Amino acid sequence: MSELVTEPAFEGSIAITIAPDVRLVRPVRLAVGGLASLAGFDVEAIEDLRIAVNELTATLIERGDGSDLRLRLSVLEHGTIRIEGSTGLAVPSTASDRFALSDQILSVVADAHGFADEGGMVTAWLDRAQVNWPDDDDGGGDESS
Repeated sequence: MSELVTEPAFEGSIAITIAPDVRLVRPVRLAVGGLASLAGFDVEAIEDLRIAVNELTATLIERGDGSDLRLRLSVLEHGTIRIEGSTGLAVPSTASDRFALSDQILSVVADAHGFADEGGMVTAWLDRAQVNWPDDDDGGGDESS
């Protein structure tokens, strides 16, 4: 009788540096999608992470001083995706509708997130854990679709 062998959970990270240009966010979205796929995230969660990358990088670009954005995309223990970014700070934190909207969106698509302005840097991070939905073993599901 053969034993079922499963691959160990993927853990690792990717470091990316981009110019503060919104056109360069797309490759970061692709990288986070690939990393999340390796970690076993489903399609909906991957799309949430892509949305999160848009909001996180937009905030860094808007608050930044024009220097490069340094991003780290990581799969942590237990399959949580962490996205961290930083750049030079242009102006200290002030409330804005744009920032409030990004914060609200990240509250929906990430499990936890944060922003900080200190030491001449603006930083942002978010975590998203993989959700393992229970199988529908009760036979009540419609299998005709």
